[in-house]
Amino acid sequence: MLKGGLVAGQLGVVAGRLRICCRHAPTYHDQLYGGQGGMCEGILWLDGRGEMGPPYEPPSRRMSESRKKRDVQELRDASEHLFYELWMLDRVANLLALGAFGEGAMTNALLESFTMHARALFQFFFPKAPRHDDVLAEDYFGGRDAWEAVRGTTPVALSQVDVRVGKEVAHLTYARLSVTEEAKGWKILEIAAALSEVAAVFRTHVNAAALGPRFRKI
Repeated sequence: MLKGGLVAGQLGVVAGRLRICCRHAPTYHDQLYGGQGGMCEGILWLDGRGEMGPPYEPPSRRMSESRKKRDVQELRDASEHLFYELWMLDRVANLLALGAFGEGAMTNALLESFTMHARALFQFFFPKAPRHDDVLAEDYFGGRDAWEAVRGTTPVALSQVDVRVGKEVAHLTYARLSVTEEAKGWKILEIAAALSEVAAVFRTHVNAAALGPRFRKI
């Protein structure tokens, strides 16, 4: 067992240094979706003298710090797409809540639309491993730390949105086989309310000059 409660590891030599990929015990995600052990939580480097190298930084943190700074016009233009995501989330959530279409293709299409918009907004507000061209809330605040300071932690209602949409909607996966009928349901109004609350925080603290005309009307 490695120091710090780590239960397994992978060793390798990279450029003359010893690389230890430390793994924690299997997570809830692994147990639910049949993962093969825990995810790589850190990398320790030992040089030829057995001394520790620089601490490992998770990809999301490194990518955040190296993100291109966007000018006000880019942010303003991107905010129009953000507005669309919020607008669609609200409208589709209300249609689903009415239950007007019953069971069938129309309700399925609405649910798939809702979950995809919910995930897009979740990844905007709570990014994990963003791509360089993803629009993020932190872009409007000059960096991740400033946004996280006003955003707060992830609401419970949103804790499984990213994983579930990826496994159950966006991709055809074997994980779908282990989802029970009881677990297939979506707490639509709770998810919509949680995202709306985060959006309100964003709207309150963001520089209004970085928002497009549709945002300025609300």
